Amino acid sequence: MPRSTGELEKRVLEACKAASKEKKPNLAKIAREYGVLYNTLRGHVYQGKQARNAHTPQNKALDKYQEKALVQWIASMRDLPRDLKTKR
Repeated sequence: MPRSTGELEKRVLEACKAASKEKKPNLAKIAREYGVLYNTLRGHVYQGKQARNAHTPQNKALDKYQEKALVQWIASMRDLPRDLKTKR
């Protein structure tokens, strides 16, 4: 069992390189040699899947700088007196 996700991804990438060197790779054999799941290796080799941490989640609308700016703006609005917040 891998100690970390980084270690697992390293092994998957090594297995992908080994598979790409062969004309018709035996993915089951390569997966056993590198200690990765067959389906994971197949997804990387044939479907071009990436590691989960390599792409941005769909529910992440803001990057870290935008999120920080939004939090600062909310904090500054919270500190204003109530009558300055509303315009009528």
